[in-house]
Amino acid sequence: IAQRIVRAKQRLRDAGARIELPEPAEVPSRLAPILDVLYQLFTEGYATTDSDGGIDETLCNESLRLARLLTDDARWTNPAAEALRALFCFHTARMPARRADDGSLLLLHEQDRALWEPELLAEGFALLARSSRGNEVSRFHLEAGIAACHVKAASYASTDWSEIVALYDVLRELSPSPVVEVNRALAVAMERGALAGLDELDAVPERDLIARYPYALATYAELHASLGHLDEARAFLERALEQQTSPAERALLRRKRASLG
Repeated sequence: IAQRIVRAKQRLRDAGARIELPEPAEVPSRLAPILDVLYQLFTEGYATTDSDGGIDETLCNESLRLARLLTDDARWTNPAAEALRALFCFHTARMPARRADDGSLLLLHEQDRALWEPELLAEGFALLARSSRGNEVSRFHLEAGIAACHVKAASYASTDWSEIVALYDVLRELSPSPVVEVNRALAVAMERGALAGLDELDAVPERDLIARYPYALATYAELHASLGHLDEARAFLERALEQQTSPAERALLRRKRASLG
């Protein structure tokens, strides 16, 4: 990579290339793919696929730094960028509570909320408020809104699940994906009960994909376990383990399986 950068710089020098800033009218179209890249960068750091630890804090912090550079400059910022920064803040604030003493990952309902970083939470809420100007609603607004519901709740059980389901309803219309469907089904389960959540999972049309998607299989296992269907829960966890490649996520699945006895 270093050699590629050196060669690219040399080609730019040889060509006499100049880097020109975009005109104001060009900024929105130029900014959109940058936000997508930052989102993907942060996602890989938050749930890294090639590390035993499951989290790459360097990637997450770099994503947040770059989002701050964009949103602190009035020439480049827009509501979607500010919502994305808010989302990064909410997730980064929870990182100190995402690991157990043995290094394994902790799910949201297992985390000690006293360890969440209040300065980052305050920054996130401030940016989310800034992002509300105008009429634009991006997927980053909706995801940041969902994250805000989680971090402002006193506990997992007292979370405003109806608000989260409503936000997911809009998100799946604006940016549909199996990830959205699975997360929405879990929120429905928290609001209306595990059976309702299972119905929502069963209604996801991409059945072949769901059968290979480890997070969907783990969600099936969690909902069945909450209903006392331990055999079904174990079976879904076994299928999730077969599909999951992340060492940290596999360790989490094995811990869930052991908790079933």
